Amino acid sequence: MSWLKNAEVENRFEKLFDEYVEGSGASKTVGGEIVRAVSRIGYRYFNDGDMIGIDYGNETCNCAGRYLMSVGFRDEVALIWDGYVNSLSFIDEYEERLNTFVEKCLEKLESRYELFKTENHEDMLNYRRDEDSDYGYCDEEDF
Repeated sequence: MSWLKNAEVENRFEKLFDEYVEGSGASKTVGGEIVRAVSRIGYRYFNDGDMIGIDYGNETCNCAGRYLMSVGFRDEVALIWDGYVNSLSFIDEYEERLNTFVEKCLEKLESRYELFKTENHEDMLNYRRDEDSDYGYCDEEDF
């Protein structure tokens, strides 16, 4: 992956990714699907510059963010997708917020290891909405 500033956090996250995320499609466990969603958001930014709630990021990242909120990660998602998305300062600090987002998600996952034993019946991609194909700004009122 190599997209996080903290190598120790990245190693812990990659270990979970390698163990619980399938080669394609939804993960078998809720914890795996959470890791998949977090990874998608990070990957889209560090490889393509996509930001959740902004332009093409609406299409590539919003579904992952909505999925995470649906499984109890609303506070973590708010670090990167909140009422500040329309401000330039938010865009300037997105990468820092994204790293904090991954760290907080990882901490929560590690404290709730039962999520990796809970069978998953959802696919984060099913959380797409028609309005995600609109490439303007999208704030918390849209999720």
